[in-house]
Amino acid sequence: MTSPSTRAGPEHATLIPRDILFGNPEKVSPQISPDGRFLAYIAPDSRNVLQVWLRELKGGATDPDQILTNDAKRGIRSFFWTYLPSCLIYLQDSDGDENFHLFSVNTETRDTKDLTPFKGVRAQLVAVE
Repeated sequence: MTSPSTRAGPEHATLIPRDILFGNPEKVSPQISPDGRFLAYIAPDSRNVLQVWLRELKGGATDPDQILTNDAKRGIRSFFWTYLPSCLIYLQDSDGDENFHLFSVNTETRDTKDLTPFKGVRAQLVAVE
């Protein structure tokens, strides 16, 4: 005879919430800038859209982390530091067509530039050195 704790069946199954399985992570992909001054990572904003966030790494700093990107729709999934400590690049798919554009953003001025401003073109990062 089996005990109640070892029985299997729908009345004893607990479903894992969809948000746990398919929701956004709290923080992911941490990367330190080439000069060691910043930590960048991906996390959701107040609208639950994934953005690149920036934290300054200075001794005892209590400054709040800042959002570096401002994607309104699909969120940022990958980013990379360049050899310039104040320049970060990221890929963004704005229309769901998998035609990613490559953007650069300046960590000091927050200026963002589409480096591949062509329709119907998909940018892909092959290597970072």
